[in-house]
Amino acid sequence: MFEKNIATTALLSVIYSSAIFANAGGGGASIYEVGTPDMGMSYAGAPARVGDAGTAYLNPAGMSFLEVDQFALMVGAFVNYINLDFQLGNSAVGVPANARGDGGSAGSIVPGGGLYFVKPLNNCWSVGFTVNAPYAAALKYDEGWIGRNYLEELFFLGINIEPSIAFKASEDFSIGLGLNFTYGYLPTFKMKATPFQNSQDIEIDASDWDWGFTLAGLYKYTQYTQFGFTYKSGIKLNLDGELKVPRGTVLQFNQKTKLPQGISFAVSHELSEQLKLLGDIGWSDWSEYAFQNIGISNGNVTRSGEVERHWKDTWRIGGGVEYQWDSCLTLRTGLSYDSNPANKSFTLPDAPISSVYRLSFGFSLNLEQGYVLSGSYTYAHFNDVKASNVMLPYGAVFDGKYDPASMHFFGVTLEVK
Repeated sequence: MFEKNIATTALLSVIYSSAIFANAGGGGASIYEVGTPDMGMSYAGAPARVGDAGTAYLNPAGMSFLEVDQFALMVGAFVNYINLDFQLGNSAVGVPANARGDGGSAGSIVPGGGLYFVKPLNNCWSVGFTVNAPYAAALKYDEGWIGRNYLEELFFLGINIEPSIAFKASEDFSIGLGLNFTYGYLPTFKMKATPFQNSQDIEIDASDWDWGFTLAGLYKYTQYTQFGFTYKSGIKLNLDGELKVPRGTVLQFNQKTKLPQGISFAVSHELSEQLKLLGDIGWSDWSEYAFQNIGISNGNVTRSGEVERHWKDTWRIGGGVEYQWDSCLTLRTGLSYDSNPANKSFTLPDAPISSVYRLSFGFSLNLEQGYVLSGSYTYAHFNDVKASNVMLPYGAVFDGKYDPASMHFFGVTLEVK
């Protein structure tokens, strides 16, 4: 016989906690910082910049303008520091006094990395390969906080494996195509089963594969100015796995969610032999992420529900500068802005997100025998992350703001040309 009370409690908790990887920030819930030197300019104008193996991911059409084999390996990390400061609402019914904490600093350190490769085949055709993680999230709230029946701990990683090809249609124009194979992996998702002290955990472990594509173009308008565009299709993840509830019960878990399509237009202009200006605008269809379907089953009976997140599409704008200091050293800096996909009336602890401002600095140092060492740092500031009287399980009220809410990205890239 299906354990109705356990399954219903688990389903309601998971429905409340449906946005399992929506806190990363950039471009809605994805992250830009995927291990290329463009990170030092907040990825401003990246689809119009051709200079290293990261082109295979940022704009595969640009591979046609690389004359020799390129390889890049990046290691790095990002730190998301989120301090919750809120006032309890008037309807915190059933929430014990020892379960009304503010969650403390929910931030974590998340490792990252990327591998990029480009090989020209002849004067017209080039191929490339990418492995990176454009989706990642990590949160860990203190025990006894008011939202512990919604979320205590979360780790999600979305890995992208992308072969690509480019064709140079003329001396000035090329097109590119990439196939995106995405693996969504959720090894950690924990919440408490009840609001009372010594309550046991509900845990989820799930994963799935899906694929999409990238279309890209690059046009050299003049010797000094070029334009680029990229379109990335949406990804549909059907996360399957296990949901462990108290008393040792293991149920089958399924969540259907969408990662959105997006498009970006960029320009690069050389003011002089040393100075280059870059800029871009972009759009992401994050309203597609607003709906999730969740199912929990014991193999015979399935209970399901649907959640609407009330998210909206996002816009991005960025600007950056690249300065060739001398034959060995290149310096970079850039700014970018992403609009807010969320509404404060629906802001929840698994998705502390708002509009995001980025400021970045970076350098590249030419070493001997074709090696290039690059370092980058990005500070991302979340503007005014608030929750307005949002109801959580067991009558808890989530009301207040995250202050400060920021992320720090560090990256080191080694290129071989």
